[in-house]
Amino acid sequence: MGALSSVAATAMGWSFATQQGYAGWDRVDFDSEVFWHRWSGIIVTIMAVALMVVAAISVWKDSIAWTRIWKVGLLVVAGIVGLVGHQGGELSYGKDFYPKAFRVLFGTDGQSQSPIAVVVESKDGVTVETQSTASESE
Repeated sequence: MGALSSVAATAMGWSFATQQGYAGWDRVDFDSEVFWHRWSGIIVTIMAVALMVVAAISVWKDSIAWTRIWKVGLLVVAGIVGLVGHQGGELSYGKDFYPKAFRVLFGTDGQSQSPIAVVVESKDGVTVETQSTASESE
């Protein structure tokens, strides 16, 4: 299932990149992140399809050696998928998309903790200083 969906994802990714104005197959730019992301997707797809074949051989021959090969290969491909996916996230959302996501998750997105005012109140002769932050004033 994963190997077949990687073929579809790679084809759609290449066509989307071309639609967005990135070059096709004939452009080689080793400094471009899009170049590496696209070709890493091709590598993942080739590896996934190859491991699908190895897994089928493993089942057909009932071989422990072939089973080990495809299971270790599956872990390697999963790691590469994570790296390629992270790179795609950086391309789509910017280099700091994880810190942004954590700020949204923890509710600190766009909030500043610097004081913007100091309020002095007197209660029964006792002076209390209260600091208001930018997040409280919103």
